[in-house]
Amino acid sequence: MEVIEHRYISYRVVENGGTPYEVPYVSNDPLDTFGSKACMIEGCPADVSLLAMILTNKYQFHLPVQRQVEMLASYGLKISKSTLNHWLHKAIKQLRPLEDAIKTQLLEAGSYLFCDETSELVCVKDAKTGEMHYRKKYVWGIVNTVKKLVYYLYEEGSRAGKVIGKSLPILGDLYSQIESLYHDKLTRYSDLLRKAINYTFHEWRVVVRYIENGNLEYR
Repeated sequence: MEVIEHRYISYRVVENGGTPYEVPYVSNDPLDTFGSKACMIEGCPADVSLLAMILTNKYQFHLPVQRQVEMLASYGLKISKSTLNHWLHKAIKQLRPLEDAIKTQLLEAGSYLFCDETSELVCVKDAKTGEMHYRKKYVWGIVNTVKKLVYYLYEEGSRAGKVIGKSLPILGDLYSQIESLYHDKLTRYSDLLRKAINYTFHEWRVVVRYIENGNLEYR
């Protein structure tokens, strides 16, 4: 079976009055350790480098699948939109096991976490008419800035109900860390951080209640 791989672009910089030089591509991507011709989907000719490019273009750079089809066609690689979508969903399925690993590192003991919710317009199908409409949906993000990891909680855009079954176990782990920091009376924390720890510890019931019912107002 033929294998399609993606080669990263290199750039040539030309300075006025200077000597042109190439900008080398340096990758810290663990996918590179697989080498070329490494296929992660059975029967799919796209290797990990091409799948990584498709995923990155769509979810990091917000490039729709149709535009990627057109982009690849301009390079002489004609792939249908349905095929590209098939590869996309298969690749996502292969990445699912990473969720638990990311969560474990995110909640590692001693980590400082930031948690907040945000809303986004999501295209959803109307159950009655079958038409597609944009609706305001919610997602929770938990960030570990030291490890540069983010864990998202999303269940049909709800802030409560179905989400609580997934969010409360994570918040339980977070509370254990907050409680440990609260009882740690060492002076290694700054005054501002100590205030944040104390505030979170004393207001924890409010946080849990808000997750149980996202319609509650809080101050």
